[in-house]
Amino acid sequence: MFRTYFINARGDEALGSTWSYLDMTALGRQETWEDSPEGYPRTPPYEWWNWHDEYGAPEPADA
Repeated sequence: MFRTYFINARGDEALGSTWSYLDMTALGRQETWEDSPEGYPRTPPYEWWNWHDEYGAPEPADA
């Protein structure tokens, strides 16, 4: 087993919020100010989440 990433003690405390973790991912937040390379998916900011009251009506299961 090869360890590729390691944090000990309180090393990840500075990361803090969900947004801090998203900033470290390959696609980031996909905001308009980010300079993403060609071919990276570009979606409108903050449209990747679905609020529970915006889900469609569930389809009935076959009996």
